[in-house]
Amino acid sequence: MGQRVCFWASGFRALSRFSAGISRYVCVFWHVLVVLPNRGCVITFASDWTTEDKTVIRTILISLALSLVLTIVLETAFFLLAGKRDRKDLLLLMLVNIITNPIVVLLHWIAVAYTNWNIVFVIVLLELFAILTEGYYYKKHGRDLHHPYLFSTAANMFSFSTGVVIQMLTKG
Repeated sequence: MGQRVCFWASGFRALSRFSAGISRYVCVFWHVLVVLPNRGCVITFASDWTTEDKTVIRTILISLALSLVLTIVLETAFFLLAGKRDRKDLLLLMLVNIITNPIVVLLHWIAVAYTNWNIVFVIVLLELFAILTEGYYYKKHGRDLHHPYLFSTAANMFSFSTGVVIQMLTKG
């Protein structure tokens, strides 16, 4: 039987430079993505969470999951289309996306919800973070990735642009 985890909104302390609402969401995501085991956890919310809080958390968790799965599928396709076949490099691709994608998606949600920043600026900054982070790991640990930053840039451009097309097609 799985472990049951319950979050109380009043249990989260405000982080410096964040409002209490943002820190509450960041703490929940930290626990869900990092602290809790990947399998067997049932996440519940205590009574001090409003319906809106629960809806926001569920929406963001669904967005995180869909984005991660789609990114891994698309970047794996790019990896194969680029003629790469090394299994360890493919595993590396998946691992670096597991690291960077949730961070990028969560920061995107926070920027959209709590700042008035230009969305293009936010996207470029977050994608640059992903490209540099992934390129670093490809360079350090890749076996058959001779131009790691170029590969990271192309893979991220491929998955991002394909995601934009999918969004346009699904929204009508």
